[in-house]
Amino acid sequence: MSRRDSSQVPVVRIIALLLAVLAILAAGCGSTDDSSVVAWEPDSSVVAWEPLPVDGKCRSGMVLRKGESCTHEYSYQVGTSIDESGTNAIFEEVSKDFFVDDDGRGNYDGLGPTDEISSSTTVGDMDFRFIGHAQSDGTFYIEEATSSEPGESEGRLDTAGAVDCSVGMVLSAGESCWLVGGGEFSVESDGTGCFGGFICSGGSVEINEFSATKDDGVWTIHSIAGTTIR
Repeated sequence: MSRRDSSQVPVVRIIALLLAVLAILAAGCGSTDDSSVVAWEPDSSVVAWEPLPVDGKCRSGMVLRKGESCTHEYSYQVGTSIDESGTNAIFEEVSKDFFVDDDGRGNYDGLGPTDEISSSTTVGDMDFRFIGHAQSDGTFYIEEATSSEPGESEGRLDTAGAVDCSVGMVLSAGESCWLVGGGEFSVESDGTGCFGGFICSGGSVEINEFSATKDDGVWTIHSIAGTTIR
């Protein structure tokens, strides 16, 4: 009996050793090299949402969630008027609606639903743009919403070297003057006279209390609000 027990001892030890080796190998397979672990980070391309302005206006950099909306507002000058208070600019005000639907897609002034919006309206030398795109988190980012407050350009343009208009002033091609309170009278390169950039003529310009005529290739201002050549 003792011989049988002594012969079985090495076998038991070998089995125990194999089990220990297998346990070590299993532990090694379960471990992970920290250098290969990539920590989760939020998508850096997504612009975070913030509460919308209370005035409801669309602005550059704004983020809207599903169901939210804003209004893209801008204005531009369409003319000039003269009254007893002086010269005043006349503005056209524009308002366009934008909203994000339940799918996170944008809808702008009848355009959409879409993941990307790029709309541009050019008036004279001004370009009013609305550009935006859907984000991976279901929100919509407004990259640009060009805007202008109504009447922000009203009043005289603060331009270096600007000349005030006066009764009796004579202007040649390429010359211009500014009326107190805002508004420009200019003579184009072809000799055409223009008031406010919108009312133009090749012979005479009259609007309210402003008048000027062309004679021998030059323009003479005859009257300004409250003043007239006698």
